[in-house]
Amino acid sequence: MKSNLSSDDVHDALVELGQYSLPCLIDHITDSTWMPDPRAMPHVGDFRAGDAAFYILCDKGVDFSLVLPMLDKKAWEAVGVYAYFDWVNKANHRRVLQDLVRRWVSAHPACCSADLFPQARPGTGPHFQLSAERVSALQQRVLRVWPGMDESAARKTLGKPDFEVNKLEGGIDATVDLDRSESSALVFSARRWSALSDADFGKRDFLRDQYVIVYFTTQGKLARIFSSVPQIPPTYPRSRQLWMTLMFGKDAAKQ
Repeated sequence: MKSNLSSDDVHDALVELGQYSLPCLIDHITDSTWMPDPRAMPHVGDFRAGDAAFYILCDKGVDFSLVLPMLDKKAWEAVGVYAYFDWVNKANHRRVLQDLVRRWVSAHPACCSADLFPQARPGTGPHFQLSAERVSALQQRVLRVWPGMDESAARKTLGKPDFEVNKLEGGIDATVDLDRSESSALVFSARRWSALSDADFGKRDFLRDQYVIVYFTTQGKLARIFSSVPQIPPTYPRSRQLWMTLMFGKDAAKQ
């Protein structure tokens, strides 16, 4: 499983949960809600929550090739994975894919296993944890910012982070997954299970650590907010137009 981790917090937590997260992911294959494409490449504008669920399942061990017989062979040979997106958004194909995955998982019971809470040690507790009052204060600050907000205003509202990562500093992929046109991120820790330095944040425990990551674009806008703190919801662009504008500029939103 470790080889399929990406430094994307949601992806890696769901992968590390092994078979525990299988039912939820399979159930969401039919979810046609639009969302930003979280994959590295190639990017797809018309990406749905069900596609994210399927790709995470593939990283957990489900064989992607099970869907190939359903695709147009010439299209697959010509455009590769784009043929999947063309197929899955037609008719009842998401339900077809869900049934295929359920049958495949049933036939491969050893698939997708992982050590739950792999870094846990008996008798240990968090090395660091915010008080309820400070978590509430962080929650109020985060609720006052949104995707598309000017970076300077967002930084002023959020206050000083525990640390910041910047694409210009290098080594970002092992720390925070800065995607597309994102250039920097602020990290606010609510709970840590080990005494990690800022430089070692890439070794975080995706299942038990709690933190908020606020991402900014090269255009000086707030792009999205990740949160594993239960009291603080994650935030991302709710429309394809806003997402395209933040990631690729105003002209891209017209495409």
